[in-house]
Amino acid sequence: MRQAICIHLVGASVALVCAAWSGHASAYGTIEVVNSLPVEVRCSVSGAHLSEVGPLRVGNLYVPPEVIPAFARISIEVSPLWPASPVAEQPPHHTSAAFSNLRLTCETTRQAFGEPWGHRYSAEFHAEPSGAVVDDCASDVTDENPHCSGAHVFTYPLTVVVPTGMTEFTLQLLPHDPAATALELQQGAALDVHLSAYALGRYGVRLHALPLDLGRFALHRDASLSD
Repeated sequence: MRQAICIHLVGASVALVCAAWSGHASAYGTIEVVNSLPVEVRCSVSGAHLSEVGPLRVGNLYVPPEVIPAFARISIEVSPLWPASPVAEQPPHHTSAAFSNLRLTCETTRQAFGEPWGHRYSAEFHAEPSGAVVDDCASDVTDENPHCSGAHVFTYPLTVVVPTGMTEFTLQLLPHDPAATALELQQGAALDVHLSAYALGRYGVRLHALPLDLGRFALHRDASLSD
């Protein structure tokens, strides 16, 4: 398994800084994390899919924390281990029967290079659980259940389209208050993430002109790291 990452710096010129992990990666699907904030962030992405037998998870996507400068983005190649299948009701979008969850974790505010980060934000997106799973979550929230891990108001269902080897999937970091200043963001102002996606065909060609808008979601702020 391999994930390849490129950092795209927005400006008069574009710089690419790429790192890769051993294994295989799909060139036909990506997850982009876009930092639309005037401050740098450090983000990691993790995901899991369900095994074919039993309730066990197999994690096949993990990107270690990566610093993203202000107004820049990282592109992550998605492993083909998340098989895609067409959604008949909403062609040509794709979903994965094996998809379990995707988690975004971002940190902001460090005093200097190598210093600890002051604020942590996160959100988790998961496959829509069945009624039985919902009942289990209500009575027994455990880390072993992928639909219950971190169960709180910042855990969101994601069923129309999910990141697979046939999806261009974008998570855009935005201030919850559009008028928030860089100083307020450094002090831990609320953040949102906006999701959008393109279904991809052969050779990574987009199958529709405009992205599918999956919504804007609040990020959970870890109060234990705050003053």
